[in-house]
Amino acid sequence: SSAPSSATSSSSMALEDRLAALETAQRYNATQAAIQAVQAKYLTQFRQLSVEHANVASSQEATQLRQDNEALLAKIKKAEYRVEHMVASMQKLYDENKQLAKQPQ
Repeated sequence: SSAPSSATSSSSMALEDRLAALETAQRYNATQAAIQAVQAKYLTQFRQLSVEHANVASSQEATQLRQDNEALLAKIKKAEYRVEHMVASMQKLYDENKQLAKQPQ
């Protein structure tokens, strides 16, 4: 009578492990989508700056736009670093979770 219970328990554990792996994969995919959304946002801002820059009449405005562009570039680099760090952390957690799921209980 204990053999079916043991099989059911290990089957239940396997299902739990698979569910946890799927949840981690979904978070990873959501992170990738968030990265793409941030990139699209910044590319749109760059496009707008390019159009505005083309229409600039005075050198003062051009100087201000260059400074704004440099500030945005700094923000983008910082955001990219944070996103890359977050993705690397998510990947590490995902890999660790896969390793834990493979270990015998």
